[in-house]
Amino acid sequence: MKPLIALLSASCAVVGLGCAQFERVDFEYRTEPPLETRLTWDDGTIPEGIALAVIARPVPDDSETTVELSSTDPKVLGVSPGPDKRIWVIYGVSPGTAAVSVKVDYSWKRNILVTVAEQK
Repeated sequence: MKPLIALLSASCAVVGLGCAQFERVDFEYRTEPPLETRLTWDDGTIPEGIALAVIARPVPDDSETTVELSSTDPKVLGVSPGPDKRIWVIYGVSPGTAAVSVKVDYSWKRNILVTVAEQK
């Protein structure tokens, strides 16, 4: 198995196949969120009734990498695709905790725990 890994690594270096290791997804806000709204690779907080549009950018980034987001509990946290393949709308439905499930190139990477806070 080790010769195959060495061969693939050498192929990436010589041919430039873009074989960089995936590290995380960065979220760039497309809307101005209220102060108590936050979404990172580690966790997040969104008030109920608030929507946050983000660009989900994989690190390292290349134009061929796909990012898919979904909610583990749509009754608490909504996740919908936006007009572009990397734009997503994440919104608080009702108070509680749910996760944003992240897939990169069709492979599950992690669940980001998000707290949906009650509107005050």
